[in-house]
Amino acid sequence: MPTIGELLKAKKSAPVPYQDVEVLWDTDVSDRIAALEAEIESREADQRLTNDNGVDDLRAQIQDLRDNADSVLTFRFRKLDGYTYAGLCAKYPPRLDVSADLGAGGYNIDEVCKAAAKANGVRIDGDVEEKPSDAEWDDLFVQLSGHDVKRIRDAIWMLNEYGPAQQLELAKKAHGSTRS
Repeated sequence: MPTIGELLKAKKSAPVPYQDVEVLWDTDVSDRIAALEAEIESREADQRLTNDNGVDDLRAQIQDLRDNADSVLTFRFRKLDGYTYAGLCAKYPPRLDVSADLGAGGYNIDEVCKAAAKANGVRIDGDVEEKPSDAEWDDLFVQLSGHDVKRIRDAIWMLNEYGPAQQLELAKKAHGSTRS
């Protein structure tokens, strides 16, 4: 079994996981895509429909909207170190009327992810990374569609919360552990 020092050395040399999120600067197009995605979810959930439920056509419409959009922005979010992420979770208590906050996390998921975006989110333009200021992030979150803000939130949550939890469960299964 490796020592703590060996484990730390390997972890420090590993690349930091990240996720890129493309958003549409044109919020009208983004809203149309959100509506089409909601329709896809609805059709896929409806078991009464046949296999030919038109989902492929809706996906093609989404791709066409993306391909013809005037401006697509790409943002990259990296996994935060555990101490920083835990600190953000402690800083933003859950909203009592929001079920997502009261789940396993027990924190205001929207504020935590907004703070995480400010901490390490960058705009990707070719090979260049541009770090928006905190004020620019605030303005971006106001100007983006709700759909795109949720996609950013989901990417950050996946990197820092859900992904690591899934990795732990897989590792426990691989080692035959039943500890929680």
